[in-house]
Formats: sequence, C-alpha cells, structure tokens
Amino acid sequence: MNKIQNPKSKIQSRKRAPRPATRPRVALVMDWIDAVGGSEKVVLELHKLFPQAPIYTTLFSPKARREFAGADVRTSFLQNLPGAARHHQLYTLLMPPVISRIDLSGYDLVISSSHTIAHGVKIGPKTVHICYCHTPVRWAWVPEIDNLNDRLPLGPLARFIEIYFRRWSKKKAKNVTRFVANSRYIRKRLKNTFGREAAVINPPVNVSRIPLVEEREDYYLMAGRLVGYKKPQIIIEAFNRLGLPLRVVGAGPMEKELKALAGPNIKFMGYVGDKELYSLYGRAKAFVFAALEDFGMAPVEAMAAGTPVIGLGDGGLLETVIDGQTGILFPRQSSASIIAAVRRFGRVKFNPIAIRRHATQFDTRVFRRKIKLLIRHALLRRTGLVSRPEKCYNEEDET
Repeated sequence: MNKIQNPKSKIQSRKRAPRPATRPRVALVMDWIDAVGGSEKVVLELHKLFPQAPIYTTLFSPKARREFAGADVRTSFLQNLPGAARHHQLYTLLMPPVISRIDLSGYDLVISSSHTIAHGVKIGPKTVHICYCHTPVRWAWVPEIDNLNDRLPLGPLARFIEIYFRRWSKKKAKNVTRFVANSRYIRKRLKNTFGREAAVINPPVNVSRIPLVEEREDYYLMAGRLVGYKKPQIIIEAFNRLGLPLRVVGAGPMEKELKALAGPNIKFMGYVGDKELYSLYGRAKAFVFAALEDFGMAPVEAMAAGTPVIGLGDGGLLETVIDGQTGILFPRQSSASIIAAVRRFGRVKFNPIAIRRHATQFDTRVFRRKIKLLIRHALLRRTGLVSRPEKCYNEEDET
C-alpha cells in the first residue's frame, strides 16, 4: 500500500491505529468430535490456521484420535459418563447446559463450527465470536428433513426436545458476532430461523489430495453415514431394480436393514480410509447421492477425482453440481427418480478433467483465504477500524 504524502487531506488525517503488541487469544469450538465429517474437517483447517488454539467440545470420540493428534482438545464432564464418547445421542438433553457452561470470556476470538450447540458457548463482552454454521440444528428446525425419532426413538418426547432446542439455540444465536454459512441454502435457513445475516464460505475440500482418474470401472458408488435423512434405502431400491453394480461405503444404524434389502449386485465395504475412498471415487462410473444436504462435501470430493455425480437437485447440490456437465440432478427423493437419472446418465458424455477443474473452486486454499480475510475484518470491525467486512466470498452476501 502506498504511503500518503499530504497530511492535510481528510483521508490522510485519519491516523492508523497501532497494531496490537500481542496476537489475539483464540479458541476453537465444536459440538462434539465424532468420526471425521464435514464439521470436523472445518475445525481441522482452522486448527492449521491457529495451531496453538485449544479446541473445546462436549465429547471426543476415539474414532477421531488420529486426525486430531497433537491438538489441544478440551472436553466437558460428559466425556466421563458411560458410553458418552461413542454414543453422544444418549446425552442430547444435557448438551445445551453443558456447552453453555464452557466459559471462553478470556479469549479475544472464538470460532465455532456448529451444527447443533457449539454457538452456545459463554463469551465475554469484548470477545469476537465467529460461528461457522453448517445448519441450525436440523432435527429441531426442519424435522421433515431430519427427524429426531429416526436418530433416537423418543416418541412424543421428541416434540418437547425440538421446542426446547429451538428456544435455546435462537437465544444463543444473539451472542454470535458474525455468522458464516457453508452454503447459500443454509444462509437462507439462518435468516429464517435466527433472523441473522451470514457470509457464505463453502467448507474446505482438499482437492489436491484426491487423484484425478480418467479410466472408469463398471460400478457406481454410494458413500456416507448410513442414516435415515441421507435416504440410502432409495438408492438400494433403485439399484436392485436396475441390476447395476453398486458399492456402498460407510456405516451407521441402517446398515443391517440395508444389507437385508440389497440384492447380489450391491457390495457393502464398511468404513474405509481416505486413500481407499479417493481411489473408489476415481474408478467409479458415477457417485450417487440422495440426501437433501446443507452443502455436501462427498459429491465435491467425487468431482475432484473427475467423477460425475448423480444427485438430488435440491439444497447444497444446486450450488456444487452442474446438471449435464458435472453430473445429473434428479428432482425427487424416490427410487423411480434415481432410476430415471441413471438412465439419463448413460446417454451423456462427461469430461473428467473439466469436472475436476470445477471442483477446485471448493479447495482448501480457497477456504483458507476467505476465512482468514473474514476473521481479520471481524476483529478490525470490533475496534472501529472497518465499518463493514470486505466482499471476498464471490457472493452478494453482504447486506
């Protein structure tokens, strides 16, 4: 930046505030740390930006120890309760008061990666709290998409818990300095639920780690947690009727049910490591995805390998998959809709190199650049040096 020469100018007369002598004290927050998914990947990227920052969470599963090795993870008293680290759903009702007791008022900057409760930590009046929101708790605000009873059979009690979580999460949202949504789809949900505006920064996908593969094998791929809202059963039903080879990666409460439903053309592979998953992405004819997702990192990972996506044309996928160019979008969550999409897929020729090029806009480097700029401006705005955050999101997301 060029130095200003004329001290009498109005612009030049504004003295630049001195840089702080010390770096801000930073803390990271997560709802809980389970097997590494989208929320955990965001925190791991933030940990690279702030390696000395402790990570506060309610529970820490042994399944994530390798990925979080070396991080200063600080858990709540729930960690010591029977079965809590492996089955956090059992302690759902305790989560809000527990996260509310985590006092981070001594930090200058708190960054939470929240899909349920992480935005509810206690902060001080001068603390800048940036909440990277994957969604306001889905089963409380949009139970038609993700029903609590599908996760934990509670019967009529589920409705009471939904109302409780709505009131609590809306109240805690008022303490957040700045919301960041992982997609435009979630930005709208944040506005509708909390009445808050949000910047949009897509979550990080490490495109450079995923090899591009141009030669395909004769199978389709489904990957992710085997849970109700992701609708794995309709993919199984569709491929039973199509008779085409399908490989299923992942585990979850529906695994036994899905195996009983599946025909001999469907192979279950359980949980696999990243290296094997990337190889499966790259060799598949297409990646099949039926969930109404907030963003959907798995489809972007598949496209990074040059693999087209056959996915639901709603939610986050409308922002990542280009119909007819990087995949095929189907209109409804039904086996019939998937069957029609697979048949249409067979009539379209895709370019793996172009698909991967499209995926690079969601790379970790893009995430780091945008989130660093947003953090810097959030801190400066609190001091009065900047009146509004700089537009840096490729979005019309500032109001």
